[in-house]
Amino acid sequence: MDKKLISVTAGYALVMAALLILTFSFDWNPSGYSYGIEDSTLLVKEGLGNEVLAEVEIADNMADVLLFQAAVSDVKTHWHTDIILLALIFPLILFAIFKDKRPFKKVLPYKWFLGIVVAIVVIYAAATIPSYFSQIQEVETYVQKITQ
Repeated sequence: MDKKLISVTAGYALVMAALLILTFSFDWNPSGYSYGIEDSTLLVKEGLGNEVLAEVEIADNMADVLLFQAAVSDVKTHWHTDIILLALIFPLILFAIFKDKRPFKKVLPYKWFLGIVVAIVVIYAAATIPSYFSQIQEVETYVQKITQ
């Protein structure tokens, strides 16, 4: 095997392992917020350390608490989907970099393969990034509402 291929694959494995550990062990998502519930209190947590930002009585702010939980859940679901898709798209990028290893060499010319890979990455990024901005803004709005 080529040393360059091994190093790129090892780098990918390290990045994906870090993302998976952050996501599932530290309950991280791009909004930076998570929550926990103790008795009748909602704990709004922020950052990687899950530091408690605020404690909110659920009964006092039921609607805003539920909307906050739904907004954070939307961001988490979107992030989990993106992690899976990143894991699936990366091999295509690797095959685009290492021309001799790509599939369908005899059927699909390299320029077409590269064009398809670039189109997939650009279309997916164009679809997902604006969605993150709106979801994160929604989470921020509800954090401000329930922490006041």
